[in-house]
Amino acid sequence: MATTIKGIEFKCPKCGYDTIEEIMTDVVMSTSIRDIDEGVDYHDNQFSTDGGVVDRYQCVQCGHVIAKTEEELMAYVEHFKGEAFIKEALNVVNKITAG
Repeated sequence: MATTIKGIEFKCPKCGYDTIEEIMTDVVMSTSIRDIDEGVDYHDNQFSTDGGVVDRYQCVQCGHVIAKTEEELMAYVEHFKGEAFIKEALNVVNKITAG
């Protein structure tokens, strides 16, 4: 599932993938077991978490770290919005001058 930033689809600056994930440490996670036979089979999407601290925000595909804190992530969002605005403005200028 793609991550959008203020309505603009995110693209990792390293690999181009479109999803950011939050990595947490010191988390307690539990999940419901559906069946035990040759191995353990878990219920889909039936888990709970407690506690934890955000360690970083990164690209889901390549692990490129986008930000270490929520404040850094929000600064990245503002930078990303600015880049997207500049690209869109250049596209408009190019269309006008080409046409």
